[in-house]
Amino acid sequence: MVAIQAKDDKTIEQNDKLAVIHSVDINSEILKEIIEWCEYHKRCTPEKDNKRDGNRASWELCEWDRGFFLENRQKFGELVDAAILLDMEHLCDACSIYVTERFREYKESGESPRYCNSS
Repeated sequence: MVAIQAKDDKTIEQNDKLAVIHSVDINSEILKEIIEWCEYHKRCTPEKDNKRDGNRASWELCEWDRGFFLENRQKFGELVDAAILLDMEHLCDACSIYVTERFREYKESGESPRYCNSS
């Protein structure tokens, strides 16, 4: 189990009360990747961050995230599951943008998508 500070059982951003998340479903390798993702987005400038303005269809993934997801494509499903379990809205959005962009690339080029468990 991982103990973290949370306002309630669904919010992990406040420091009002201690919440416990059962991390059985999230292995240490995935947690390490999520921490790396969080550290990057904590320090990156708005210009280098994901663009989430306006209509969802117009959202854009930053280059760093694109590389992060390509590098972790064999763990992508676990990253999505962990983001959902940890209620990480920005990471869930980034995963969604990544899938959308990959689908567009596939439709335009006919190339197989590389966000699944394939090399």
